[in-house]
Amino acid sequence: MNNKQWKECDNSIDMLEALFDYYEFDILKKVYDLQLFYVECCKSHLDVLPQKEFKIALDYAMQFVRNEISSEEINNQNWYTEAVVFGMDYDEEMEYKSIYISISEKLDLSLNDSKAYAVSLGYFIDWVSLYATSFNGKIPYQYSKFLNEDILRKIIKSPFKE
Repeated sequence: MNNKQWKECDNSIDMLEALFDYYEFDILKKVYDLQLFYVECCKSHLDVLPQKEFKIALDYAMQFVRNEISSEEINNQNWYTEAVVFGMDYDEEMEYKSIYISISEKLDLSLNDSKAYAVSLGYFIDWVSLYATSFNGKIPYQYSKFLNEDILRKIIKSPFKE
């Protein structure tokens, strides 16, 4: 990939793979940028998940990346994030039905698909908050529907040497 293709690409996964394949792209030097990308992607979907634990998880992830809190603090918060995600994932009584209905109306999905979307987004937020503490450069293929190439381009501009 070159910078022209980067600016025109409409697939975040392809863009991330190109970065990781590019021999001059130093992942360790770009940890903050990649973590910021994942956090910003999550934040762009927070309007469908009203539980405060998700916003707090992302705030903690950013605080950790900026060295403002310890990994112990973010891991402690993660228990609350996971509890909400598990609650949605195993929601036999449809406790969160109003959230699923809202997602259904907003994204034109069935109620079951809306629940699956909410659960997947919750797990992505959980992954992003934990990912901040143990950056390994992995690309979250299973969460590709939540990634946004415009956010990636805003954070990492023209990464390829011409």
